Amino acid sequence: MSTAVEEDQRTRFYRVLPELLVEDPRTVAVFGEVGVGYLDAAAVFPVTDRVINVGIREQLVIGVAGGLALAGLRPIAHTFAPSWSSGPSSRSSWISGTTTSVRCW
Repeated sequence: MSTAVEEDQRTRFYRVLPELLVEDPRTVAVFGEVGVGYLDAAAVFPVTDRVINVGIREQLVIGVAGGLALAGLRPIAHTFAPSWSSGPSSRSSWISGTTTSVRCW
């Protein structure tokens, strides 16, 4: 009897993200400094032009993601929970005055 090895959400996110970026050329990943270090450099090499690191400015993650969504792209915004507050996530709705297509993880 074989047992399935479960992976936690973080491991799965970093494993699946490169596949999503390769699959859809409109997809862009926006990271704060703390999250981008977990990416597998070899896995994201074909799409490094669509992985954006905004540094230690977590609120900028949402601003950049909102602008990319308004430009017709499909941003995936990522940071870790301690870096996230209700402030940045609430900004996603007033960046353009409309609701944008920003996925926040």
